[in-house]
Amino acid sequence: MITKKDIKILWAKSAGICSFSECNQSLIVENPEASDQILGEVAHIIAKNESGPRGIPNLNPRYLNSYENLILLCPNHHRLIDSFPVKHNTEVLKEMKNIHEIRVRESLIDYGREGIGWKVILQEIGQRIDQTEIRKTLAPDLIEILDRSLLDDASYQVLNRLITSNCKIKLSPDILNNKPD
Repeated sequence: MITKKDIKILWAKSAGICSFSECNQSLIVENPEASDQILGEVAHIIAKNESGPRGIPNLNPRYLNSYENLILLCPNHHRLIDSFPVKHNTEVLKEMKNIHEIRVRESLIDYGREGIGWKVILQEIGQRIDQTEIRKTLAPDLIEILDRSLLDDASYQVLNRLITSNCKIKLSPDILNNKPD
């Protein structure tokens, strides 16, 4: 039996969208005149029965019904993967699920950055800022460091990598000109 916890995790990490590559169908149909309709289907990556599609004998039933072995799909793609289990084998489905969940997570992070417009200023008088503190602030879209002397060498390297990434970072000119030896 699949637990409510595993179902909630699956729906949350999938954002209520079919996990099949490039499907992107919303799995909840909103109906203002009646209750919303749920289209999403929880599918097993490795079949819960060894005779099912992608079935493997003697696997732990707890694993078979766990979040790790489940993928959220629309009815069409659930039917498709079970009809062609060789093409849609366990490795393909695990990768598909992983890519979908990463895409969901990244799009939500990007939305939060643009929608909220956070600004973080890292400056502590008389205290150095280490790389742990910088990594804790990666969610905001703007990191402004005002004093290079507060950064240790490792932190400076982290910031240099971030400058070339898709994060927006504003460094004061004295930081860029005063690189560590």
